Amino acid sequence: MKECLYHVILVIDTSHLASGLELKVTQGLNACVSSLKQAAGEVHLSLFAFGGPTKTLCTFAPVTSIRPFTRRSFPFSGEATLFGAIAFAIDDVGRRFAECDECERPEKVILAILSLGASEDMDMASSVAERFSHQRDVYKWDIQVFSPSNDVLSFAEQVGVRAVGFKEQGGGVPSAFDDLADAILEITGMVPKEREVPATAKKTKRALKVQA
Repeated sequence: MKECLYHVILVIDTSHLASGLELKVTQGLNACVSSLKQAAGEVHLSLFAFGGPTKTLCTFAPVTSIRPFTRRSFPFSGEATLFGAIAFAIDDVGRRFAECDECERPEKVILAILSLGASEDMDMASSVAERFSHQRDVYKWDIQVFSPSNDVLSFAEQVGVRAVGFKEQGGGVPSAFDDLADAILEITGMVPKEREVPATAKKTKRALKVQA
């Protein structure tokens, strides 16, 4: 294990549910990456976007090397294949970790998922639940799910991972990315645990944590 190396896996919704929110999603993601760049410690990012087939934006990339994304970086169309994307991301990153020497593996892995609505591939929910349990219990991954969908939040709660709700309209999406970045930094210990939450986020944030 390499101390002070943190690996962040982001799975974000760029499906048809993001229609009309393209700029907010892009700006929110860029702000999140910018926050990680300013943090103490070495952070690597694997980024996956879903809207039909899962798109891999980067894998095992130092955040300091990532350039700002644009609206053209993502499809912003296609089905909301949330669970398929999560399974793809976990399998892809897990396979790469298995090929790494122990001394090159990160001190902490954080899987953060941002969905903009209900999943359209619920048939994969049980297999994702199994993957969550395995990565959390065996490899101590920290898993966070952000969504305005009660169905998605309920799934996260049922499988024992942190679920954070937000409103997709207004400032909800940018605030969700801010909360996501804060959660990552807090988990890794790169910022104090007590941090003031902006007033706009307080109005929209709903966080629930259920033990498995």
